[in-house]
Amino acid sequence: MRYFEIIGGLVVHPREYARLLCFERRSLIESIFTVLFFNAMYYLILSSSLFTLTTPLIKVTNSMIHIPIVSGLLGLATGFIVLIGVLFGVVIWLIWSLLSHLFAKLLGGTGDFESVLSLFGYNNFIIFLMIIPLLLTPISHFIAFLAGLVMTIATFIWMLYLNTIAVCEVHGISGFRGFISVFIPIPLTIVILGVCIMLTFICTSGITSTPCI
Repeated sequence: MRYFEIIGGLVVHPREYARLLCFERRSLIESIFTVLFFNAMYYLILSSSLFTLTTPLIKVTNSMIHIPIVSGLLGLATGFIVLIGVLFGVVIWLIWSLLSHLFAKLLGGTGDFESVLSLFGYNNFIIFLMIIPLLLTPISHFIAFLAGLVMTIATFIWMLYLNTIAVCEVHGISGFRGFISVFIPIPLTIVILGVCIMLTFICTSGITSTPCI
């Protein structure tokens, strides 16, 4: 199967294509590409939309200091936002996949982690839903905000649905057990991510007196 055929199949017939992907045991390269590409696109357009809101301020600042330093910093800020956003996307993908796999095992699953990781990676294509409202920012900030809120909720629900199907197909468990395996790790993933961010901040700010490993 070609890449775009897989993405289209996961939209129209997610269970059938999840089963096919489990059977084919494809390389993780396409899954990694999906995670990186869709996260990068989302945060790139998000940063552009945010900077659209600050355009008047940037023009005033540049006119006052008479050098394009502020505009130049926007490029660096965009790169930083995209880098951090992609990093977050990858970490969330890894942690959510691992925890869902472990919970599925506890609930009687018989599948392997690589298959769960692969399917969860492919399912990141659904991030495109959150990109659509950002394109409305130049037209109307209020409409873009409301559409973004709706699409974010829709993305979460659809991702939850697709990942539940993935776990069910990989581990051969019921829909209810698959849902539990995918849903419970969500708050755990948030906690783990929060702890990692806090530890990173502490280590980089030099608050602790002992060196961080």
